[in-house]
Amino acid sequence: MPKNYLEMFNDLVDEKEHQSKFSDKNDRILLIDGLNTFIRNFSVNPTTNDDGTHVGGLAGSLKSIALAIRTTTPTACVVVFDGKGGSTKRRKLFPTYKANRKVHRRLNRTDFHDGIDEGEAMKRQIVRLFEYLEALPIKTMMFDGMEADDVIGYVCSNLYPDSEKVIYSSDRDFIQLIDDKITIWNPIKKMTQDEKWVEHEFGMSPKNYLIYRTMDGDKSDDIDGVKGCGFKTLQKKLPLLFEEEIVNIEDVLKYSDEHKSEAKVLENISNESDKLHRNYELMQLLDVDIPTSAKSKIRSIMDSNDAGLRRGTINQMLLEDKMFGAFKNLDYWIRSSFTTLQAFLSSK
Repeated sequence: MPKNYLEMFNDLVDEKEHQSKFSDKNDRILLIDGLNTFIRNFSVNPTTNDDGTHVGGLAGSLKSIALAIRTTTPTACVVVFDGKGGSTKRRKLFPTYKANRKVHRRLNRTDFHDGIDEGEAMKRQIVRLFEYLEALPIKTMMFDGMEADDVIGYVCSNLYPDSEKVIYSSDRDFIQLIDDKITIWNPIKKMTQDEKWVEHEFGMSPKNYLIYRTMDGDKSDDIDGVKGCGFKTLQKKLPLLFEEEIVNIEDVLKYSDEHKSEAKVLENISNESDKLHRNYELMQLLDVDIPTSAKSKIRSIMDSNDAGLRRGTINQMLLEDKMFGAFKNLDYWIRSSFTTLQAFLSSK
């Protein structure tokens, strides 16, 4: 049997098994960190269209999203982007939050045409990405004043408690959300990160991982930690962090104060109560503070059946963008990636 027909047969069998396993469109939700996905592709993907114009962010993101769907087999897919002024709330708490964050330069350089600089190219491609996503059975979310992390955190912690949720991102901030229903698919490491992975990798629970991060800080977001709080040091000097019991900031401060004469790092922790509480507020996604109106909109989008596959629109946009060459066997790519999502939207 030719390879393409064999692939189509196997996908058909997988699709039927997938639909029989789940009964509702929100039984297994894939939550994609949109900006994380786009920037990663824009930074390293050298793809150009038929005119030689760089389209790596656009084409690469579409391919990454489709691969995430095929890999995680969800019943619903939501791509979440940072909204305008999304970091404002955290900058009020900590003015230097993400102050020095920059997009990594592309490793595979491609010249931009028509005098368009890199920043303008990013804007054009990400706007176009939204238009493609609107023609696919994928829901998108972006709210002014909110980061994607907050939206994803809210969905994971507050909606559909019996549903499986898969977060697609390389951002370590999401590890704190992992539990028996929530996992992460890391596109860089190409692996599932679950409770067993956190235990194996860090020797602690995901909730205690959050407490560890408040002490260690986050250089990528310009959040400074407590001096001396490296992972190996904490393993030796702060054992309660690596026990089965879930701890909080007050537990850590109390232990550190009682044992500060035993190690300099514990003295440092004991003296940095304000910083630990600040970092916790900056980093935690378990109980995000978002407006009631946003919560209502999130639930409305999640429950809607508005997203749908518009094949003609996709073809027209690919023609306009001269990107047909970027997608080998387009028919198979669309069918294998999006028809099952479409089926769940159409039948529920």
